[in-house]
Amino acid sequence: MSPSDEYAPVEGREQQVDILPPGERRELAFAIRPKHAGRLRVSWRITFDDALSDDRTCEFGDLVEFVEADRPFQRIFPIPYVTGTPLQTSHTFVGRQDVFDFVREHLLGAYQNNVIVLHGQRRTGKTSILYRLHQVMAESHLCVLIDMQGQAARGEVDLLYSMADDIAYTLENQGIQVELPPRADFEESPEFFFPQPLFAKCVQGARRQESLAHV
Repeated sequence: MSPSDEYAPVEGREQQVDILPPGERRELAFAIRPKHAGRLRVSWRITFDDALSDDRTCEFGDLVEFVEADRPFQRIFPIPYVTGTPLQTSHTFVGRQDVFDFVREHLLGAYQNNVIVLHGQRRTGKTSILYRLHQVMAESHLCVLIDMQGQAARGEVDLLYSMADDIAYTLENQGIQVELPPRADFEESPEFFFPQPLFAKCVQGARRQESLAHV
């Protein structure tokens, strides 16, 4: 950990990892004592050996915000929060109402056609928010969650067909039956069969569902 006038390292300032194979990671813990409340930048310097040379170095940092404690720290056990994996159910999801209000404000309306990007650091709840949207926006939208990780390597046909399958699966869970076009159609003309016939079937299925709801 690099020295700073804003904090004092308490524990774990210098740490060593003997071997870090490709694709693996190690989690290191450290403790610092801030010299004032508010934001400060914590920085690190990493020295490592690799196949190119020895004693290579790189530096990076991040912002950390400290606030004055209103009451003494009290350990909570067992921990009620879920870390590491996105929340796919609502019984443990708390907060983020400001994000949902923002999404609703920019999607609803006769002339709204906005693209919304949720951005933030890793493990801050972005995917959990996406899983929650299908309940928050249930009265006005059908939300389809499409995981794009690794999709680009599959090629255009597989990418569009996988997206179409995700859309059809989501609609079926909502009671709207949509016939997925054959994969051969996507191989013939993926740019045509993905947006036009598929979405036309989605609209027809939604209209049938709406008619049934009014009967």
